[in-house]
Amino acid sequence: MKEAQVKNGGVPLEEITFSMESKLLKNLFILGDLLDSCGKCGGYNLHFAWTSGYMAAETIIKGRKQ
Repeated sequence: MKEAQVKNGGVPLEEITFSMESKLLKNLFILGDLLDSCGKCGGYNLHFAWTSGYMAAETIIKGRKQ
């Protein structure tokens, strides 16, 4: 832990949908390091942050088109 870059903690994954929207508060999207999700060093957390942002953006854009 002395040289750890990421530790556990954040919003539990059970509280969000696949599109990164909160199950507790509609239209609240929780992304990346705000979630209780840790990956290995080497870009995995960055990849998750970018991908979760993309997933949330797709959902937001689809909602505006309706």
